[in-house]
Amino acid sequence: NMAAEVRLSNVYVMEKAEAPLGPSYPRRQRTLLLGLVFGLAGGVGLAFLLDRLDNTIKTPAESELYLHLPNLAVIPDFLKLNNHQAGYLPHHMRKLIGKEVSHDRQGQGKELILDHHPLSIIAESYRSLRTSLLLSRAAERPRSLLFTSATRHEGKTATAVNTAIMFAQSGLRTVLIDADLRRPRCHRILSMEKDLGLTELLTGHVQAEAVIRATSTENFFFLSSGSLPPNPAELLGSNKMREVIEELSAKFDCVIFDSPPVLPVTDAVLIARNVDGVVLIVDSQHTAKQLIREVRSKLINFHAKILGVVLNRVDTQRAGYAQYYSHYTNYYNEEAPRHMA
Repeated sequence: NMAAEVRLSNVYVMEKAEAPLGPSYPRRQRTLLLGLVFGLAGGVGLAFLLDRLDNTIKTPAESELYLHLPNLAVIPDFLKLNNHQAGYLPHHMRKLIGKEVSHDRQGQGKELILDHHPLSIIAESYRSLRTSLLLSRAAERPRSLLFTSATRHEGKTATAVNTAIMFAQSGLRTVLIDADLRRPRCHRILSMEKDLGLTELLTGHVQAEAVIRATSTENFFFLSSGSLPPNPAELLGSNKMREVIEELSAKFDCVIFDSPPVLPVTDAVLIARNVDGVVLIVDSQHTAKQLIREVRSKLINFHAKILGVVLNRVDTQRAGYAQYYSHYTNYYNEEAPRHMA
């Protein structure tokens, strides 16, 4: 009876089961390989997409190709220079000058060139701009210069002030004129009072000698904007303005104007007709190519003589510029050759 109750089974043990050497899922190598391929493809595609969407001018080559204007200088972004960047003030350079500059931060983030070390990348950039301007004309150097930009916040005022200081340090009697009669700012960078200035000079209330003031830098003089007039365009485009430019060009070796941007108002165009050359400041991080090209066309239509473009606020950490600035620091970081006894 018991044998009859036992159920028959059709399951047979064919061979002994063996433990697997690895998990059947997930397939890590396959997953990692697919992730690497798709990640690389996605990263390259995103880089090309961002490059297509970025319509700013990043390099001197782009400036010359797109605007057909020479690049005068490349000015680094003051705020992004830090103590981890060897290009600001190399350690070996501090040994050469025989004194320490704490944390490589002397003048960092400040707009006035006098607040930075004279051997820093920033100072050298403005020396390069000064040299380009002195050699910008075949016959003779320009005596009157206008610094302007397409829009606000591109650094034209700081560039004008620092370039004027560089000209003065080279021995040229230089006067900086704040011709922005709407939003003057030169006096703030120089830490000077606005007082009487260009407005009073153009309206005939004062003479040039009474409003031009000496600064703490030798050969460097400053003419502030003065009072804010209700009709700045009319004053800057008047015959009196032309006479002032001629008078100051005869008394000084270099006359530098800081003006409002070109696109919002017409002030810069009116001044540009009467000066020897125009320097166009371009923010390499924000200003669109279309705006710069529009400014170029507008100035040329009014027969302004554009000397070139200054790429301002360049990110020195960006690909291509690290090597560009490394030549300067490597020059100072090289050990002095040992002379044989």
